[in-house]
Amino acid sequence: MGTVDLFIPWGGPPAARDDRAHGLEIVVGWAYELWPDWYREISHWHGCRAKTCNYAAAESSADVIVFIDADSIVHPSQLDAAVAWVRENGGGCRAYTTYKRLSKVSSDDCRGWGDVFTGDVVWSQEGTVSHGAVAFDRQTFCAHGGYDPRFLYWYEDSSFDLINPTMPWGRIAGDLFHLWHEPQSVPDADEALWTRYHREPAEDVRAEVGFPS
Repeated sequence: MGTVDLFIPWGGPPAARDDRAHGLEIVVGWAYELWPDWYREISHWHGCRAKTCNYAAAESSADVIVFIDADSIVHPSQLDAAVAWVRENGGGCRAYTTYKRLSKVSSDDCRGWGDVFTGDVVWSQEGTVSHGAVAFDRQTFCAHGGYDPRFLYWYEDSSFDLINPTMPWGRIAGDLFHLWHEPQSVPDADEALWTRYHREPAEDVRAEVGFPS
C-alpha cells in the first residue's frame, strides 16, 4: 500500500471563496512544499465538499487518499503518521486529536504555514468528529460509499462515521489549526438530512444515493 493522493476540496459560493482565499493559499503552499508527489489539484468543484471528495476518490488510483480542509493545517509529522497508520491498518485515520481555531488577526498575519503553529487560539475542542485532516484506504472509503453527497456544508463526516462503526479508525495525537473565516451557518437541508440519520435507519438513508462510478 504505497501510493498517496492528497486533495484539498475547495469551492462554494463566491463570497466564501473570497473570505477563505488567504487560508487556501497557506494550506496549498504547505501541502505542495511538503508532499509534492502526493498533492493533486482538484480540477472541478462538484457543488459541495462531500461530492467533490467522492469524485476525487473515484478518479484516484492511489492506495491512500488524504483529504485536507482548505482552512486547516496539522504538523507534517502528524499527517505522515496518519498515512502510515492507514498503510498498516486500513480504514481511516484522523491526523489530529485537538481542533484549534485561530483568531482573525493571527490568521491574517500568517505569511507561511509555519506561522500557523504560533497563532492565538480562540476556541479548541478535543476529539471532534471533523474530517478536516484525514487519511483513508481508498478502496475502503469507496466500498463504504464515501460521503453522503446531499450534505452541502455540514455533517458529511459525522454521517460517514455513524454508518461505518466497525471500520478501523485511528487518531494521531496533536493539533489541527483552523484558519479564521466568517462563520458558516448550517443549511436547513443539512439539518433536516442529519435529523433523518438519527430518526431512521442510517444505512437506509445513505443508500438512497450512490457513489460515483
